Amino acid sequence: MYCAFFRLKNISPALQDGMLGFVSWLTKGIKMSSTTQIFSAILLLGFVIYLGFQLKKNPQLLDKSSLSRSATTVGVLGLILIAFVGFLILMLKGGR
Repeated sequence: MYCAFFRLKNISPALQDGMLGFVSWLTKGIKMSSTTQIFSAILLLGFVIYLGFQLKKNPQLLDKSSLSRSATTVGVLGLILIAFVGFLILMLKGGR
């Protein structure tokens, strides 16, 4: 499998092979018919149009302050999730 996107100048060949292996693993077994591909493209186009209308109605969605608050919230939730998974791993290892 050749993907021109991964043939960048500053990436080592080993890393390129690893990324290509990951992409082939990720897409392994996914076989979409033409009808499914067309339906997916139409659905994606509708979603993009919907987002465009939402941004026109509410331009404050992309303000610096709202993006900063959103990034902070996502960061805190990510740290909580990492701590929770770490706690679960410690519980599982402690039960040995």
